[in-house]
Amino acid sequence: MRKIVIFGGTSEGRQLAEELAEKHVAVTVSVATEYGEQLLASSEYLRVHTGRMDEARMKQFLMDEQPELIIDATHPYASVVSQTVKKACQEIGMKVVRLARDAKPREAVIENYEKVHFVGSATQAGQLAETLKGTIFVSTGSKELRALAGEISEKGRLIVRVLPSKESIACCEEAGIGAGQLIGMQGPFSVELNAAMFREKHAKILITKASGAQ
Repeated sequence: MRKIVIFGGTSEGRQLAEELAEKHVAVTVSVATEYGEQLLASSEYLRVHTGRMDEARMKQFLMDEQPELIIDATHPYASVVSQTVKKACQEIGMKVVRLARDAKPREAVIENYEKVHFVGSATQAGQLAETLKGTIFVSTGSKELRALAGEISEKGRLIVRVLPSKESIACCEEAGIGAGQLIGMQGPFSVELNAAMFREKHAKILITKASGAQ
């Protein structure tokens, strides 16, 4: 029986795993959190491995699985995980392919819009937002929220949209974000839904990131 390991984290990674399982290809999907596990329906041909792994644990995991192919379908911003997958596969001589999103250049996404500012980090995004007035809608997730929120003197200005998981909520609490400032939802989000949220929360500033098209 053919066997494939997919390092997930994206909707297209989940879709690929489910399609392979439907074709009776044995698939093991590695996800970081319990929430990621909940998004996948285990079956005779689809198994989910949950938990973050360092390089040593990842190499042992892959040697135990002995897949015919490894697919890196992690999120574009999960660069550390992607590098760990690549290095682990190189060291044990296993084949890995990257299922990558089409990341268009900034200029192809937004042209001639003077209200858009590009920054290099969550910290810089927070520093810039601190100089602007109004409610700040944060849609970049929970991982770097502490760095971003640390630059905002009035935490009450922040409205944060994160995945509805225990881990994400805990990150919000650590960053000083109250329950009334949280929106727990799983994307993707339509233009209409985004606009409705911005209007409902009276947002004047949006902090987002270019995650590519799924």
